[in-house]
Amino acid sequence: KQAELRLQQLRNQVTVDVRNAVYAVAQDRAQVDAARAAQAYAQQNLEAEQKKYSLGASTSYNVQQLQNALTQSEQTLLTAITVYEKARIQLDLVTGQTLDRYGIEIAEATTGEVRKQPSVPGIARVSPQQQQQLEQQLNQPLPQINMPSPQMQNQQPQTTTPQPQ
Repeated sequence: KQAELRLQQLRNQVTVDVRNAVYAVAQDRAQVDAARAAQAYAQQNLEAEQKKYSLGASTSYNVQQLQNALTQSEQTLLTAITVYEKARIQLDLVTGQTLDRYGIEIAEATTGEVRKQPSVPGIARVSPQQQQQLEQQLNQPLPQINMPSPQMQNQQPQTTTPQPQ
C-alpha cells in the first residue's frame, strides 16, 4: 500500500515538474521575443537620433543616452536567451530527452566506440583527422621547463632608464 502511494506521489511530482518546465519554456520564449523587439526599437531610436545629431537637431548627450539604452537592451536580450536556454535544458531533463536531443547513444557510451558525433550546441565538431591529431598531441611527452635556481629568484631584475636623444 505504501509503495503504491509513493509511486502515485512520484507520478504527481513528475507531472508537476513537466508542467512547470513547459510553462517556463513558453514564458521565457516570450521574454526573448519581447527583448528582441526592445533591442530593435532601441536600435531604431539610436539611428534616428544619430541622423538628427548629424543635422544639428540633437546633442551628443542624447545620442550617448540612446547608445546606453541600446547596450542595456542587448544585455537584456542576452540574459533572456540564457534563461530560455536553461529552461529548455530543464524541460529536457524532466522529460528525459537530453540524450535524444543531442544525439547521444547510451550503447556507444558504454562500449566506448562513438560512431556518430553528438550535436551539442556550442561544441565544435571534430573531424576524424582532427581527432587523430589531438590524440597524438595528448600522447606526446610534456616539454621540460627549466626553473630558475633559488639564487636567481632572489636577484632583483636590472632596469635601465632610457637616455634622452
